[in-house]
Amino acid sequence: MNDSPRLLLINDKECLNAGGKAANLYKLTQASLTIPPACVLTGTSEKMDRALIRKAWETLDCPSVAARSSAGDEDGENSSAAGQYESVLGIDSPEKLAEGVESCTASLYSTRASAYRNSETPGAVMNVVVQKMINPVFAGVVFTDDPLDPSGDRMIVETVEGAGENLVSGRKAAARISLNRKGTVEEIENPENQALPGEREMAALFTEASRFAAAEGCPQDLEWCIDGEGRLYWLQARPITTEKLPAADEFDYTVRSEDEIFTRCNIGEMIPGAVTPLTRDCFAPAIEHAMRVLYSSCGGIHKGNRDRPFVVSFSNHLLFNFTSIYGMAGRIAGAGKENIEMNILGKTIDDPLPHPEAPGVIKIINALRYFSTMGRHKGYLKKLIKLKDSIHFSGSDDPVSALKEWTAKLPLMDRGYALHMLVSGHSGFANSLLTNILERSNPELEVNDSLLSHLLSRVDGVESAKAVAQLERISEEIFKNPDLLKTFQSADNRAALEELSSSPGTEGELYRAFMERHGHRCIREAEFRSLAWEEDQEPIIGNLKEMLKIREKGLEKPEPPPFPLDNFLKGFPKGPARNSVAWALNKSRRAVRERELSKSLSIRIQFFFKKELRRIAALMVSRDLLPEADLVYFLTRSELSALAEGGRQDLVRKAGIRRRLLGEQAQAEFPELWRGTVPERTEKEDYDPAKTIQGTPVSVGRIRGRVRIVRTAADAGLLEQGEIMVAPLTDIGWTPFYSIAGGMITEIGSALSHGSVIAREYGLPLVTNISSACDFLEDGTEIELDGKEGTVRILDAV
Repeated sequence: MNDSPRLLLINDKECLNAGGKAANLYKLTQASLTIPPACVLTGTSEKMDRALIRKAWETLDCPSVAARSSAGDEDGENSSAAGQYESVLGIDSPEKLAEGVESCTASLYSTRASAYRNSETPGAVMNVVVQKMINPVFAGVVFTDDPLDPSGDRMIVETVEGAGENLVSGRKAAARISLNRKGTVEEIENPENQALPGEREMAALFTEASRFAAAEGCPQDLEWCIDGEGRLYWLQARPITTEKLPAADEFDYTVRSEDEIFTRCNIGEMIPGAVTPLTRDCFAPAIEHAMRVLYSSCGGIHKGNRDRPFVVSFSNHLLFNFTSIYGMAGRIAGAGKENIEMNILGKTIDDPLPHPEAPGVIKIINALRYFSTMGRHKGYLKKLIKLKDSIHFSGSDDPVSALKEWTAKLPLMDRGYALHMLVSGHSGFANSLLTNILERSNPELEVNDSLLSHLLSRVDGVESAKAVAQLERISEEIFKNPDLLKTFQSADNRAALEELSSSPGTEGELYRAFMERHGHRCIREAEFRSLAWEEDQEPIIGNLKEMLKIREKGLEKPEPPPFPLDNFLKGFPKGPARNSVAWALNKSRRAVRERELSKSLSIRIQFFFKKELRRIAALMVSRDLLPEADLVYFLTRSELSALAEGGRQDLVRKAGIRRRLLGEQAQAEFPELWRGTVPERTEKEDYDPAKTIQGTPVSVGRIRGRVRIVRTAADAGLLEQGEIMVAPLTDIGWTPFYSIAGGMITEIGSALSHGSVIAREYGLPLVTNISSACDFLEDGTEIELDGKEGTVRILDAV
């Protein structure tokens, strides 16, 4: 084609060489589909011939036109460059058309477009389509194959009232219409209850889009509009890229046999619900590494399981492969299946997985390795503290360099979780040791969950419990300050935050110290997308307001009594038996404190990476590599690097689809434990309201109160003094609400859950392992909760 600037009519075959947009409009005309009158300016430059531009204006002879870029790398089968180049709408004069053409031409050299081509030098030729503007009644897109389910079974029509820019800009949510291959409407999603095209228009959309896709021999993404007289116009067309698009099960683990056992327990407390792809790609490997370090240190990995992961995902929910965890049972003397089940599940199971038994000598050697590993817990904690203080980033303002540094240092996060796992493993070891010593020292003593929970209550210096205590102290100081108290009573959270955080008084000092110590914590804190308390402080302010209301009513909770160690030890005869119990009990209680501190430290290390990632995302947005920072969480590490280095804008589209899928994944539910392939749906346990429901006791006390279902932070904000909080699990992020709740019920958990530890420190009755509690209980239902017996009794309905 001649490189000099020319003006082509849209039905000129040379338009096939005038960029993707011009070529596809030409193809639409050849398929006898109606498009708005158009012509093409080829080989444009920043100093385009004004006479040629005026000729284009006169050729169309209409009140208003659009100037649309048509670069050589745009709207093709292998790349789309969607959104990379400029379009100027509503042009009403030759002079403004000249400006529009210049804008389109200049966009060829933008940072964003150059990055897409992976080059800072022009790698494509710019042409400009000049097209009559249509004043539409409806506009939208047609996907001749559903891009989220490319099975060939249906066509998707998305439509909005008015101009298509309402759809592209997000000012209106499109109605989504699913058609089968006969053109029959099967489903309509219309979130804004908009008017829809009529049957005749829908039939035309289906027939003409199908005809064009057949002519092109591949699925198509077509833009269209319908004017006030019911005329259908086709505005753009592009092939639907043939790459595999994200799906809800994109990262699912491939089950190896029907004997594999999976559980959401334990890890579901660390990171509940569906996670973003980046979290799955960073946090899951960190926990996998930590589990392998722990098990390898004591010979707990059977050779048949060496390549079997500990951490898997289904619908982006992270779970443990219990088959791998069970390997320790037959390889370490004294590490029975019951100990493993209690540490992970909080209970034993009736149908365990068969596991090979190692020779006796190997089991004894591994037991010695295990004791040696557990004996170094204080050293692991010191290393974790040192590691926390060693992580720094250079702060480069180049997103590629910053991302390379972030990725290179990620193994430090893996190491942090490995050290935490070793410290946490010692806590489980200490509890098992305590159980054995109690049973041997007093065979008549019933050693059960209730007793162990009681023995592990009121441990001084537990890190997570300190957060509640410090918030209580802050609310006490605010209550003493009449001016600040008035602000908290009348001002919104933001104004109250500004005054408290800058206060020179004791309350301000305490608040700043709280953020310094605990600001890295939050609900779902292992999720990279979750904002820490330091980053979003208003929920903490809201919690302080609730604490102040309680103080105003004189309803402060009494301080629970200290743990009666001496009274408990009197039940054992003086001498070796009593001494061994006292030693084991003190060891277990210290281990709780160490475990909570190590968890906080490992989360702080991850927090450093979260903050740096947010900074990198902002850099990528400023360089036009990402349209919005939130999309960074919906890419894997390798994809994020590819996007930063090469402008892979197809990955932006992929990230957008994954973000949309996260809502679907969040609805997925899994049993506590299952074998083989993933169940299609979780069967809800059928409870008889007239009967007492049995769970696992983890924090003693009995209380009657009304239920508050808490699945999200917004739910927790509705919690009122004395209500019984019912949650899927004891997330550390609920910590500030423990001073308000009268008791707690969780669907999964154990005596060593972080929330269980805090509940015991504050005398908060807690019963766990009440399956489906969030479903069969309702807000306002009055119940009786017995944390000693582990029972829940429904007293009345709402």
